[in-house]
Amino acid sequence: MLRSEKAFVVVVGSLSPGQQLAQSTHAAMLLAAKDPTSARLSLVMLSTKSVGDLEELCARLELDGYSISRWREPDLGDALTAAAFVAVAPRLTRGLPLALG
Repeated sequence: MLRSEKAFVVVVGSLSPGQQLAQSTHAAMLLAAKDPTSARLSLVMLSTKSVGDLEELCARLELDGYSISRWREPDLGDALTAAAFVAVAPRLTRGLPLALG
């Protein structure tokens, strides 16, 4: 079975469910604006425990060569709340829980 690329969105899981949904949507839209083909991919929504964990994940993914679309929420002091990228099966996301799970 061939693996295919997916669009991944990772959101800070400590946000309320409504905030997770909104922040994930912002990050996915940012990715789609940057890479229109990503809008046709299956979407995987994951979460991290904290902003720091999300920042660390983004930095590690970039070191692995991924292009990350970061969403910083103005209403939350411009904190990084969600990030999106395209990948096949990034090892760095293994073990992350599904968002809103």
